[in-house]
Amino acid sequence: MLDIETEVRKSKIEGQGVFALRDFKPGEVVIAWDISNTLSEEQYARLPEDQRRYVVRFKGEWLYMMPPARYVNHSCDANTQAMNGFDIAAKEIHAREEITSDYRSTITKGERMACRCGAVACTGYIEGTAV
Repeated sequence: MLDIETEVRKSKIEGQGVFALRDFKPGEVVIAWDISNTLSEEQYARLPEDQRRYVVRFKGEWLYMMPPARYVNHSCDANTQAMNGFDIAAKEIHAREEITSDYRSTITKGERMACRCGAVACTGYIEGTAV
């Protein structure tokens, strides 16, 4: 996968977003995560609040997400699925479409945040399931 397949720009969902520069078929890798930035519990605790938004649970550890993956916004009707350090197309994604993921599997179990994804089936909140 090449870095030129997506771009980061302003999102209607939240701040910055990641957008497809080409069509993706279901099952294709859309974004490969940089999984080299794991944090200890102590490092995570020392992170400023505005940086914690870029941290997810990955294989039981804290992972500090790097661009472009850090800018993938949540959607209750996500077009990718987080799987083994990749965002994999869950359905057809068209060029210029925003890449979205379901955050529930990557935020800590019991953690809850407001959702503003705008999807027809939006639940209004995101509640984590990761351990």
